[in-house]
Amino acid sequence: RDLHSFPTRRSSDLSLSQDDQAQIAQARVAALATAEEAFNKLDINGDGDVDKNEVMQLADQGEGLPDGANSAEKEAKIKEFFDSFDANGDGKIQKSEWLEFFGKLFDSVIEAGLNQ
Repeated sequence: RDLHSFPTRRSSDLSLSQDDQAQIAQARVAALATAEEAFNKLDINGDGDVDKNEVMQLADQGEGLPDGANSAEKEAKIKEFFDSFDANGDGKIQKSEWLEFFGKLFDSVIEAGLNQ
């Protein structure tokens, strides 16, 4: 899927000017592009999925973990990471799962801001 194929709110759902809607849409595309760059860094072997071995490699380098994290803490953080992103539970994070997560996060932040 490309960045534009993920569901977004329809303009009729928002009471915003067309300019505001366009800015939000542009910001969403930019946010998903940044999320895609992050995914590509996590996908060490470039196969389009992030698996536990790749995350362990990064964890062994200290990436994304508190300083001095022990083995049990690493395992717990990795489980938490996969629980957040591996929507279909296959033990791998596909780019579509990653982008869908961040698209929903972006949408919820925008919605929360509009409801203030």
